[in-house]
Amino acid sequence: MRTSMLMVMLLVATSVSAQTNSLTCSSAAAVVNSQVTLSVTLDHTLKDVQGYSFGLTHDNSVAVLTSISQGAAALTTNAGSGAEFFDGNIAPTLPAGVTGGGVVACAISLAPPFDVILGNSASEVATFTYDIVSAATTAVDFANGLGTPPVDIIVTANGATSIPASLISGLIDGTVVPLDFVRGDANNDGTVDISDAVFIAKANFGFGPAPACDNAADANDNDMLAVGDVVYVLAYLFQGGAVPAAPFPSCGVDGTPGALDCAASVCP
Repeated sequence: MRTSMLMVMLLVATSVSAQTNSLTCSSAAAVVNSQVTLSVTLDHTLKDVQGYSFGLTHDNSVAVLTSISQGAAALTTNAGSGAEFFDGNIAPTLPAGVTGGGVVACAISLAPPFDVILGNSASEVATFTYDIVSAATTAVDFANGLGTPPVDIIVTANGATSIPASLISGLIDGTVVPLDFVRGDANNDGTVDISDAVFIAKANFGFGPAPACDNAADANDNDMLAVGDVVYVLAYLFQGGAVPAAPFPSCGVDGTPGALDCAASVCP
């Protein structure tokens, strides 16, 4: 009898511990002034998921949250009409030190036949869309306590609360698209001639404006702006010197990227 009771207790404990869940936020890279959408998935063995809530935080100087939508798993419930209650708050009250965040609260069904998200699958429960505003990176972390009243990270299954066993953060990487330029075209007028040598010389000694595209002024492609670039342009134009490295004579990207950048270019 005692052995039978012990076996039953072990089976119940195994069944409860086996029903686990985790939340994962995807990662993405995008260029500045574009948008990126991250997917939040619930990987679970819970029998019937009836609802969930969570918050995500990010650095608002890198990305600005513009919308939160139901994920594919939620949208397919209730005969394709989606969750009966879904609230995505893109501007919740944030704790000190947090500059950006969003909150999701979802109840799949509030009336018979009480549809659910089935278990044993990685289910997309929400999507977060961001505007990329700077060339930097930000972690996208799950967080409790965002909003008023505070929203906690919870999954509801069979009417009971389940706390996710693991939370996997995402990452947004903002990048800048490199501008095309013509090497040697320091004054950014579309041609390489003696005016470019003069422009580089005056800029080098502080008697003229800095180049709009440092890469273009780096005529000898040594990743420095110096008198050597003046000599290089003059030698190429008048003394049979070496042709400037690509991109030349047509517009193109820097094949040897380094410390120099290109803020503006005449190239399309």
